[in-house]
Amino acid sequence: MDRHTLTSDQLTVEVRALGAALNRVVAHTADGDVDLVLGHASDADRAAGKFYLGELVGPTANRIAGGRFTLEGVEHVIATNDRGNTLHGGPHGFSTKEWTITEATDDHVSLRLAWSDATGGHPGNLVVGLTYTLTGAELTHVITLTTDATTLASPCSHPYVNLAGSGTIADQVLTVRASRVLFIDDTGIPQGDPVDVVGTPFDLRAGVRLGDALASDHPQAIAVEGIDHAFVLDAVGLDGEPCAELADPASGRRLEIWTDQPSLQVFTGAGLHEVSAGLAGPYVDHAGVALETQNYPNAANRPDYPSTLLRPGETFTSTTRWRVTA
Repeated sequence: MDRHTLTSDQLTVEVRALGAALNRVVAHTADGDVDLVLGHASDADRAAGKFYLGELVGPTANRIAGGRFTLEGVEHVIATNDRGNTLHGGPHGFSTKEWTITEATDDHVSLRLAWSDATGGHPGNLVVGLTYTLTGAELTHVITLTTDATTLASPCSHPYVNLAGSGTIADQVLTVRASRVLFIDDTGIPQGDPVDVVGTPFDLRAGVRLGDALASDHPQAIAVEGIDHAFVLDAVGLDGEPCAELADPASGRRLEIWTDQPSLQVFTGAGLHEVSAGLAGPYVDHAGVALETQNYPNAANRPDYPSTLLRPGETFTSTTRWRVTA
């Protein structure tokens, strides 16, 4: 089985076995069906792509500086694939693999992957589980990971959202409840301690039209043509206030996000014009905003960041919940 579809009165969700990808989230609205996430038309297109459209990335999401880290006194060198760094698990990461669908019903699908590093640099034989559950207008995913050797574990789902269903996300409003953000160097690696967002275009706490963020003259925004940064979340947890909200004023559609992870990587989609085989054809720059619930980038080399260490006998678990108002 290479895919499975979940259904409710409000949403239809398609998950692909290749990359354990969240390939479609379709809202059933009064105006018809609307695709809310970016996806690929075929698995061949996904295999050839480089933007991680909905895939489960890992074993470590985001970047590891220089593809190097030290565990228990041993330096490990892993394959790099982004400006000298390892991005989203590198060229042989979780997103490149065919997962096994182990359970599938109308409201949930579970996938499993047994993974070891093809280059030999990343320690451990890992077993990864992912379950998507659809309940009405809520979509939850739970990631688990175990290992037989001390290793790094910080996977995440990598969806791009466009609540309008087409065009760009410029007129959509993003709220992120984060008082601090990680500024980055010219290869995407955090420069140091989290920075207070006050007085910067990265203060999204009251909601910001994404087109305004894209037009910012702040050096950090210019460097990535908008936003490609990890926000340190104030609101962490699966209840209470969501950590983030995306709203489309024109349609009234809204997405709320809850997570138990410490940060949200926001990427406003510079370069998406390179995706020539989206669900309905080519995409344009800023066709979607990636909202990635994860640990801090380069935590493997920063003992002052939340740890990504995982030992035998332990289980990494991450849970993220979406609620769509259509």
